Amino acid sequence: MGLRFKSVLAYGLAGYCMSLVGTGFFLMNYPWPSDSPSLAIIEETLPPDAWVDPAPPNFKAIRDIASRKEAFFQFFQPLIDQENQRLLEQREILLQLKERAAHGKLRPKELALLEEWRTSYSVAEAPPAVVLQRLERRINQIPAAMALAQAASESAWGTSRFAREGNNYFGQWCFKPGCGMVPNRRREGASHEVATFASARESVRAYFLNINSHSAYHELRVLRQEKTAKGEPLTGYELVGALQKYSERGETYIEELRSIIRVNHLEPDIPAQLLLSLNSEDPTFNAKKEPNPVTEQVK
Repeated sequence: MGLRFKSVLAYGLAGYCMSLVGTGFFLMNYPWPSDSPSLAIIEETLPPDAWVDPAPPNFKAIRDIASRKEAFFQFFQPLIDQENQRLLEQREILLQLKERAAHGKLRPKELALLEEWRTSYSVAEAPPAVVLQRLERRINQIPAAMALAQAASESAWGTSRFAREGNNYFGQWCFKPGCGMVPNRRREGASHEVATFASARESVRAYFLNINSHSAYHELRVLRQEKTAKGEPLTGYELVGALQKYSERGETYIEELRSIIRVNHLEPDIPAQLLLSLNSEDPTFNAKKEPNPVTEQVK
């Protein structure tokens, strides 16, 4: 009788212990509400793109220049807007992570997401607080006017060989043999190729990542962050001034981009004071001059 009682007691204690263990696992894995409701997105990182990749029009077949420009802007505006929206969603999560990190609350999944972004945006390894600070300069929107002007300039309004055959609308290079298309006029001794992309959207995303991660555009990102911190609007007309290293043409390239923005009214609300201040050192600038033929004609 005493042996049976001991057996029952032993089984009872074992069952009680198992229930405690099970409760512990439940509590550890239960999806408790986050300190910030929108931070729940982090549990699944960012959802996969639901956007369809549209096929670009045959811009070269559109003979009328005005119609070609209109078709070009209508095609690329949504792609650029959607990429900016994706970045703003990332930035919202990033700022929440920054706030949580200040209180030492980052969880394993959040640290994994932070590491993924650190790698994607070419940020050197550092403590989380430093990585977050550097990512804050990188994960941000790019004015649509700037992206549209560069796409128009680099792809000759969608008619260049690289745009038509490789979906490259921003003149991006790659440096591994066979990674893209070899330019017909590549300098002797040069090894670069013009990158190819599966779709126009992929080209847009690669351009955004290039601007937001390459060391050549650090000054642009610093200027953008300063204006964001002050609550000032971001204008492509101003930011393109930090693209000296995007093209070998330097200042001439910048003036071409600004001409595209002005002539095509991509930013109709550019303050007159900004126009004057950015062109005060350019003796050839005249707000009433005729449109630049380079930006009006298709290359």
